Amino acid sequence: MKKIGLREQQLITLEILKYFDFSRDIEITLEANPDDLDQKFLKGIAEIGINRLSIGIQSFHDEDLRLMNRAHSSSQAESSVKRAQDAGIQNISIDLIYGVPTSNFEIWKQNLDKAIELEVPHISS
Repeated sequence: MKKIGLREQQLITLEILKYFDFSRDIEITLEANPDDLDQKFLKGIAEIGINRLSIGIQSFHDEDLRLMNRAHSSSQAESSVKRAQDAGIQNISIDLIYGVPTSNFEIWKQNLDKAIELEVPHISS
């Protein structure tokens, strides 16, 4: 899938709003990877009405992330959630994968504990 920038997302959102009426409490979700979420981008998506962010974290353990060939580290995963919250996005979902060969029950528990510590309201596994 081609990665589009913030400006393109803003234009797409404005174009959609020209043709459709939405309820004021509609949930508009964007899916992203932790390494794509810098502060400027997060502030921009919040400004155009994105009010739910789904972050493909997969794990808070670097060994798992290397096995999954992910571009981000565990520290980037954690900081992406904090940056999103700082940008005013509170409705955050994270994806976590369990059962990978490098993982075990204790690592899975640590992943869940980290999500709870970060006050993530939704986890997809």
